[in-house]
Amino acid sequence: MQKTIHSSASCTIVLNPIELLFDFVITLIGIGHVFDISQQVRNVILETKPQAVCVELDKYRYMALSAKTQGTDSPFIYQLLARFQKRIAGQYGVAVGNEMLTATDTARMIGAKVYLIDMDAQQLFKKMWHSMSFLSKLKFFFGSITSLFISKKRVESELKRFDENSEEYLKDIEEHFPVVSDHLIEQRNDFMARKVVNISKKYEDVAVFIGDGHVPGILKRLNKNEISTKVIRLRDLRKQGTFTSEADNKEVCYSFSST
Repeated sequence: MQKTIHSSASCTIVLNPIELLFDFVITLIGIGHVFDISQQVRNVILETKPQAVCVELDKYRYMALSAKTQGTDSPFIYQLLARFQKRIAGQYGVAVGNEMLTATDTARMIGAKVYLIDMDAQQLFKKMWHSMSFLSKLKFFFGSITSLFISKKRVESELKRFDENSEEYLKDIEEHFPVVSDHLIEQRNDFMARKVVNISKKYEDVAVFIGDGHVPGILKRLNKNEISTKVIRLRDLRKQGTFTSEADNKEVCYSFSST
């Protein structure tokens, strides 16, 4: 039977997270590469003890994060976006992708299988760039340049707007940057969802760490496959490790202790 859990706003009951997740095949955890959430990510894995952990990385990005390097042969537009993430992450006092490395390290520590489920980012950017019209390239290029000067306050404002209406936010991106939306969101959602579906056939409990912007699309694809799914959103991760969810129309809340 299909069960989908969405984050709720308030709660007073505290339950054991392992009991909550017992009936679920997949847990989608929305993360952000520039936020200080490594401890929360670690706690999720330690408390729920999934058999497999999937992360939104390809092997080249994983190796670059592990080595703390950025390839100089990356597409220019890819390097611009990487610089933006690095600058914003610095404002939050973290290194880009720390939460992903925490997820893979903690998974291995408990003996869980680690899967890198994303598409090859560099190849994807090259393909996207060649698919864009000249005007679209100019628009995207200057947008990327502008993003280098976005403040932490603006990031929080955009995140709040996404939280309030993620569907409308993603539609806005599709309207203004249709090629970008197709390549960086939709194609990746399709690719990662297919991988997660296949992985879920091998394990009873799978934790999937993906950018929060991918959660709605991947959740929709998993629902079509009638896979039991639980969701923890980025906004909940950032609330000092306290996660609120709604299950079977009954509101429950649980918190992960620091380890």
